[in-house]
Amino acid sequence: MGQYERHKIIVDIVQQQQNVPINTLIELLNVSDETIRRDLIALEKKGQLRRVRGGAVYESPTTNAYDISDRIKKKQREKEEICREAAKLVQDGESIAIASSTTAMAMGKYLAQKTDLTVVTNSIFLANQMSSNQSNHVILTGGTLWNEEQHLMGTLTKLSFSQYRVDKAFISVSGITPDDGLTEYTEEEAELLKTVIKYSKSTILLLDYSKFNVIAFHKIADWDEIKEVVTDSNASKKDVEAYERMGIRVHRAQRQ
Repeated sequence: MGQYERHKIIVDIVQQQQNVPINTLIELLNVSDETIRRDLIALEKKGQLRRVRGGAVYESPTTNAYDISDRIKKKQREKEEICREAAKLVQDGESIAIASSTTAMAMGKYLAQKTDLTVVTNSIFLANQMSSNQSNHVILTGGTLWNEEQHLMGTLTKLSFSQYRVDKAFISVSGITPDDGLTEYTEEEAELLKTVIKYSKSTILLLDYSKFNVIAFHKIADWDEIKEVVTDSNASKKDVEAYERMGIRVHRAQRQ
């Protein structure tokens, strides 16, 4: 059975059952655990499902390639809440790094209202937004262009981020849990985020309510490397309190 046929079967099952354990897919397709994990990562990148601990859940159907415009539209209100709240943590004149993500996309317009910022980012979209305020100094990293996401990735991107010691960094991840820390689906994105965290004085995590209690494939960091989280108004009190007990400062945005 080829990869194309295997992916089609996986998507069909996940859409029908909503939540499918990895072991079920391994038995059905008669392939290794590693093969299924690679398949799920690829399908998650296309927006056809979402990986969770031990399996996959139905996200939304798409017949197109992974498209940044579609991702921006998902949970748009929550992302606006998060970025509006996160921008309050930035003071005029500070240096910041922003790792590209659809959650962070809305930050550009709020940061454009600040003055004398120095901003390092691998997002072409964010760079254009923030440069509309000519008092801000915007540094776009090098790297290989990922066309659908409109951001830069790779060795040059990590090297660019490592050249600056910023006051604050803003990142998003695919999942968090109290025990497993921060995790991401792809190795390349995980390695980039590790670099961003390493070279910033303070890292602030941006994520919507659906990322709580999710474990992705690649470990990024433990909680001793992150002290602040910004989330949306849909985040449950129970989830927020679990991190506050760990000494994490959680900013939960208010609905407007």
